[in-house]
Amino acid sequence: MKHLWLLLLGVGLALNPGISWGQVVTPAIDPARPSKLAAASSWRFGTSVAMATQFGGQKTDQQKVPDHNFGSSGLLVIQPSAITIELASNGSDDLAVWDATSDLLYPSSQNESSGSIAVRGEGRVSVGLGGISRAKESRGIFRQQSGFGGSFGFRLGEGFFGAVGMNRITEKVAAVEDKQWNEMLGGLALVYGDPDSSMFRLEGSLVSSPLVAGGTGLETIHHKTWEQNADLELLWSRWYLSAGSTTTKTFPALVREGDQHLTRIRYGLGYRKLSFSLIFYRTLADEQLGSKMYKERGYGATLGFGFL
Repeated sequence: MKHLWLLLLGVGLALNPGISWGQVVTPAIDPARPSKLAAASSWRFGTSVAMATQFGGQKTDQQKVPDHNFGSSGLLVIQPSAITIELASNGSDDLAVWDATSDLLYPSSQNESSGSIAVRGEGRVSVGLGGISRAKESRGIFRQQSGFGGSFGFRLGEGFFGAVGMNRITEKVAAVEDKQWNEMLGGLALVYGDPDSSMFRLEGSLVSSPLVAGGTGLETIHHKTWEQNADLELLWSRWYLSAGSTTTKTFPALVREGDQHLTRIRYGLGYRKLSFSLIFYRTLADEQLGSKMYKERGYGATLGFGFL
């Protein structure tokens, strides 16, 4: 009965648009999804290699971008013992960015790579260090971000987990003074079961970064953001189901800007065992500012292989 109530609670949280999927506290049951905190990777289920791809369409009241490739990613996890090394890379050259003030979609490119190492202590605590590199280009502005951070995770009882961490980010833009800020992450999770048979995972987390303003131009601004995260995954006799949503709030910093809320909902269905997984996803994203609306509809798939 206890597990039934946890399951019902998890379904309600995952379908709430104010909460989203995330791998801040524990790794996803889907092995192709990278951890956002190094400490989370300690709870993985052995060495694995995985890849993912996604495509879809975007539109506003004024523009429509037909279905195209949103991007692809790769993940390598090496876990010989209590030490876990995780290397991840993902990128997109075609995912447009919505400018709510003009209601237009601008071409953009985004690429990110990360690496981390974590150590697990007696199955109860985890500490990790990680580095990240990002490159973003849109509206003629090329941003290079690099960062490093540390994190701490813990496990209580059979399946209650928590984690906190911080990344120190530096952004470089041509002809603009470098910007720096702290990206804060934290969350809680419930995880029960056997990753090679039947398993339940529910995670909720928060990611935030402050406003950094070096001037009045877009290239001098890093907007304050607040991201709410949660993820529900169910594995039943190796059949996989998931549901989650992400809400990202971007606070205004320039004239004519307003609070923006991007809600992204994602559903997954597939097959997963430790040595092999194939999972398909449907993603729906919506954002509104006043009477203006942005919509994104996508499909994706992940493929993973595990080696114990």
